[in-house]
Amino acid sequence: MYTFYLSLPFRPIFSIESTCDRLIEKFILQYGIYLKEHIDTTADISFRITKRAQGYILFYPEGNHYTETPLLDIGRYISRKTTIKDDILALHGAALEYNREAYIFLAPTTTGKTTLTSYLSSSGFGYITDDCVIIDRNDFKVHPYSTPIHLRDGGVEVLKKLGAFPIGVKTVEEGSFSRRHVYTPLNMISEAIPLKRIYFIERNETENKLVTMSSTERATELMKSPIIPYDITADYIKLIMRLSKIECQRLIYKDMSFVKEMIELEQGFTL
Repeated sequence: MYTFYLSLPFRPIFSIESTCDRLIEKFILQYGIYLKEHIDTTADISFRITKRAQGYILFYPEGNHYTETPLLDIGRYISRKTTIKDDILALHGAALEYNREAYIFLAPTTTGKTTLTSYLSSSGFGYITDDCVIIDRNDFKVHPYSTPIHLRDGGVEVLKKLGAFPIGVKTVEEGSFSRRHVYTPLNMISEAIPLKRIYFIERNETENKLVTMSSTERATELMKSPIIPYDITADYIKLIMRLSKIECQRLIYKDMSFVKEMIELEQGFTL
């Protein structure tokens, strides 16, 4: 029985036990640097996974069940049953670094966010996160949450055509869960950095443009962007209003190179 520990930023620590080498490899691909063999503290929540025929028995705090997708099940448990620390705001999006400042890209799943993240990180931008944007509520610095990037087949084809397909990619599947092409960018950011700008991104086939947003539009979009549910308290609304004062724009793009060049021009030099 192998025991390894999942220590995601600002979340509880999880211990995971399994005898299945192949499953452990999948966990490594899923969580990258945050999966550890040893930690200096006690785990908060424990899972155990036992191989059974074509599937697994997953033992977790509330009981156990048979599953063909233990990796997916544990990921859902982490998302739904655990919280992120109170001094942090967690948004669903990507973040990259340029000239020691953070640029956030907020969008729903299947909008091309991951492909754009991979393109920009392959073009020299620092990789902060592709899924969970962690913002300090006090100073709005953006913390790294640098789990591996998971590309769909379509994203792979786009990046190959642009000559921006990354090295070290591995393919992973779990049960009927769709195939992903997984890698970790080499240029990961290791510390919190100041937030420069927030983009609400939309991919299309016809135009590249930036759209100015009113303060009401900014706040409305930010209210829809958390990766976990937050209670809508007076303090939370004040937080969103403060964050909306950061420069926010709607970014509509057909060419990922437009996004890259726009940020480079804003900073006044290229990588």
